[in-house]
Amino acid sequence: MTEVPEPSSPPVPTEPASGQSTSVGRWALIVAGLAGLTIGVLAVGGAWLLSGSGTLTDSQPITAPDRIGAFVPFEQVELNKSPRAANNVTRIQSWNEQSSQRLSRSHGGTAAVVRTYADETLKSQLTVMIFRASSPHPQYVPYEDPAELGVERPLNELQEFGQVSCSIRNNTTRAGKAPEPDSVNTISCARTGGALTVEIRPSGDVRHEPQQVAAMVDQVWDTVS
Repeated sequence: MTEVPEPSSPPVPTEPASGQSTSVGRWALIVAGLAGLTIGVLAVGGAWLLSGSGTLTDSQPITAPDRIGAFVPFEQVELNKSPRAANNVTRIQSWNEQSSQRLSRSHGGTAAVVRTYADETLKSQLTVMIFRASSPHPQYVPYEDPAELGVERPLNELQEFGQVSCSIRNNTTRAGKAPEPDSVNTISCARTGGALTVEIRPSGDVRHEPQQVAAMVDQVWDTVS
């Protein structure tokens, strides 16, 4: 008589290795988070990308403004339209083009523009930098305690005007003595948000007016954004 083999028992489900379910769960959360970030970025503008440094960038072209208050592009100042100024104008334009390329490379290849502006006297000038990438805000300025230094204001100072932060260099005076109007020197004022940064570095008389420089940053921001 032939023996009929007993039916084999169904496989018993095994428990996942210790920590496996937790790892899978965490990976699912990470994937979901990245997907959410991508959807959010696309919803905002469609062109934002994360650079290798983790900052937001944007490839959309930039057009610098035709005028910033009383300031016009360097080559458009009447004093620069004479033959005597031709070499200087050519040099400034060439340097701006190369600076624009460097600014772009330093922020992962994002769109960037560097342009020089001046007033009609050429006594005040602006170097305007616009690039489609985020930047630290406010600008970093080292802390100094004027009381300990025995001066009225710190040598290096951060001032903020709305959404613009300015790095200031002061000519120090003794504590209790009012600083001279031209003792305040603006190094740079900048505004950043999303994938856009506007920075202005002034020279000449206008550098003594950080609030005016900050207002011009806002003006450029409005024309670009």
